Amino acid sequence: MLGIDYLGGRGSSSAPGESATPFPPISSFDQAEVLQRVVAHLGLPHLHAIVGASYGGMVALCFAQRHGKWVRRIVLVSAADRAQVLSTAWRCVQRQIVREASPAARAPPA
Repeated sequence: MLGIDYLGGRGSSSAPGESATPFPPISSFDQAEVLQRVVAHLGLPHLHAIVGASYGGMVALCFAQRHGKWVRRIVLVSAADRAQVLSTAWRCVQRQIVREASPAARAPPA
């Protein structure tokens, strides 16, 4: 079983950091491409399955579309083949809630 952080995610693998250069936009197809490169780098002949929920499911769909020979099955949980306008708006609200709830947001000004 593999668990791989997203390109540009908040983990230490590829976070944008504190540079002045803005991190470029990354699509689900970009994520799928990076995942395929990791699988190839590890020397795996294929993946038995990719399990993805929400955005992870969208990445799994992109992976299957572009690299179908590398995966036997995809398991999608609450994932759509494309983002809907209302869903995108709700995710924006949800991200802002997470930002506001973070310890850094609650810290008193220096």
